[in-house]
This record gives sequence, C-alpha cells and structure tokens, in this order.
Amino acid sequence: MRRSSSPADITRDADVAELARVAASEGPLDFWFSNAGTEGPIGPMENWTPEALREVVDANLTSVLSGLHHASTHMRRGGVIVNTASFVGTVLPVPIAVPYAAAKAGVVAAGRSAAPLLAEAGIDVFTLCPWVIDTPMVDRLTGGAPDDKAGFAAGFAPSGRLTPVDDVARAAVDLVTAQPRRASGEAILVDAGPTVTVLD
Repeated sequence: MRRSSSPADITRDADVAELARVAASEGPLDFWFSNAGTEGPIGPMENWTPEALREVVDANLTSVLSGLHHASTHMRRGGVIVNTASFVGTVLPVPIAVPYAAAKAGVVAAGRSAAPLLAEAGIDVFTLCPWVIDTPMVDRLTGGAPDDKAGFAAGFAPSGRLTPVDDVARAAVDLVTAQPRRASGEAILVDAGPTVTVLD
C-alpha cells in the first residue's frame, strides 16, 4: 500500500481539491474520511464574532462539503465517504456550543442529502456522531485533568465514559468495509465500546 502525506488547510476548497487529486493520483479513491473540527466560540453570544463564526463553520461544515465534492469526482463505484459530526446538534442540545452544534448538524444534513445524490454513481455516504471523544478539544474544554474529563463525559455520554479515538476509528473502518451493511445516508452515534446507534 502506498503511503504519502499532503498537508492541507481543509478550510480552503482549493487545498481539499488538491488533496483529493493527490490521493487519486494512482487510481480512483475507495474511501474518503473527513474528520476535522474545532469547538469555536463557547459560552454566551457575547463571545461570538463574525470571524469566530466563520472559522467554526469553515472547519466543521464547509470542509466536509468540499470533501464530498472533490472526493466524489475521483471515486470508484462502491466507494464510501465518511464524515464526522457530533452528538452535539443531533440528540442532545448543548447551549454553550450553539455555533458548533449548527455546523455539526449541517454535516448530518449534508450526508443525508448527498447519499441519494451520489447513489447513481455507486457511492455511499455516512456520518459518524461521536459522544465525548478523548481529544485535545475536550482537554481545552475541561482543562485536561483526567477527573475533569471523566466528569465531562459522564454528564453527556450514555456510557458515562470518554470514547477513545480508536473506537471512532473502528466505527469508520466498519462503515468502509460494510460490516455490518448499512443504508447510505445513515448517521451513527458512537459511544465507548464502541457502541453504535443509528440516529433516527
């Protein structure tokens, strides 16, 4: 398997287009995984600025739309696109994270709408909606102390635990390998375990 890297600013459409082109330089793409995000402004609306809102939408939503566009043009039939959203903006309102919630809910909507659009090309689209993942974002939101992170997860996740990044990766691989087979367009909640639940 050929391994390479191509640094890109995923908020720039031209960079995403070039990333897709490089990835497909030796043949059509089998899969594409958009997995990036930032929490953006947290707290009261007084913290919102036009620049901060643009940043959170560009990183969390516009980048996914660019990926759908450019990856699909290089993808073979049977290809799979997986995008990461969040439980925020889906099943549980988080009032301190309205811009983030709006952007991630947009990712879910984009996946559901892109699925029938790309069906004729034989491309499936799925959205992962993790609960609380053990990432630098959670470190920033909690201060990073293990007890604080655990308490944060316990306040949201059904399991009461942080979801390891490997559990999210495993859920993504399962979608790419069709284990189990799922309907294109589905959004899937991912908890520690991993425990996966299709979002209604």
